Amino acid sequence: MSAGTNSIDVDLARCERPALADMTYLNTGTSGIVAEPIVDALLENTRFAERHGHRGYEPQKEKIEASRETLATFLGADADEIGFAINATEAVNWIASSFRFQPDDEVLISLAEHPSMNLPWSYQQDRGRVRLRWFEVSHDPAETLQNIQDGITSRTRMIALSHVERHHGVRVPAAEICALARSAGLVVLLDGAQSVGQFPVDFHALEIDFYAANCHKWLCGPNGTGVFYCRRDRLHLLDQAHVGPGSNETWDRIGGVVLTNKADRFEYGTRSLGVAATIGDTVRAFEAIGPAAIEARLQSLSAGIRRRIAERNWQLTSPPEWERGSALVSFNIPDVDGHELTKELQASAATWLSSNTSDGIRLSPHFYNTEEEIDRAFQNIERLATGS
Repeated sequence: MSAGTNSIDVDLARCERPALADMTYLNTGTSGIVAEPIVDALLENTRFAERHGHRGYEPQKEKIEASRETLATFLGADADEIGFAINATEAVNWIASSFRFQPDDEVLISLAEHPSMNLPWSYQQDRGRVRLRWFEVSHDPAETLQNIQDGITSRTRMIALSHVERHHGVRVPAAEICALARSAGLVVLLDGAQSVGQFPVDFHALEIDFYAANCHKWLCGPNGTGVFYCRRDRLHLLDQAHVGPGSNETWDRIGGVVLTNKADRFEYGTRSLGVAATIGDTVRAFEAIGPAAIEARLQSLSAGIRRRIAERNWQLTSPPEWERGSALVSFNIPDVDGHELTKELQASAATWLSSNTSDGIRLSPHFYNTEEEIDRAFQNIERLATGS
């Protein structure tokens, strides 16, 4: 990796996040810490929109469209393929509720999904719109591909899974999955909540059909900044269930609704102008730090976490290498309930981590974290785990 971790001004990053002075925060996988300049931009954009009523609509709309262009370029897409959702969950719901299924069609979905992916599809199955089939995500990319191949039937229409699995940070072979789907005449939906901001994601290079993501985790943007990607030639596959002003290209007021051929047709009605306008500020701030430098730092910090786990003979449950994993690193401690331990850490040591479904512990550092605070976190984990 060409960019070194030393190219990031970590002291400045921490100064812009004053809450880090009072806690050890290693839980970006749940939500990132927003820098003060982005908070200021959000407040400024919101004040302008709310203080000026309809007069402020056009200036803010221009900022929103500029944000769309900025985000699209960052993600290797065209602006008309990007919609702004509230979060990744809403983006998944837009797809799950509107995809044109035929009777007995199937979605092949992984068993490792967040409820934001699992619930919308389970609900569509309960409604009788689609059937679900399941497959395992493995630490071995070849095994994951084989599991997908084995799960495809003559009724499969879509493959749905996370780009990075949330509990153990497993990175799936996205390009190979998309290629497999194309060869079988299927479409792919990736949940990128844990990928965008950790490593480069290029929608056109992946030739992905649908992608749901957010800006509030690894991009360190405000809440309410979800991302919906629909490849231009896939929009016709979505029979949109709800529409409103902004969805239509034409309308004769007694029928004859013709929807736009852009992903933003899901952004109907009045929405928070200030939040959407701040997405551009978020991406520009991230790019100013340097995506390659951020990835290098995440790789370095997560490698240090894996080393500390090995030194204590605890069980690493995440992939051992960056290329198959991510900065989400999980482990188990024998005879220790990870859920209870994380609660104790928050209460007694102002240390914010996460637990996972296997009673383990998950750390997810970002570029603003330091080796020293990771050391403190492990000391506190060890103290509570041993009762010393």
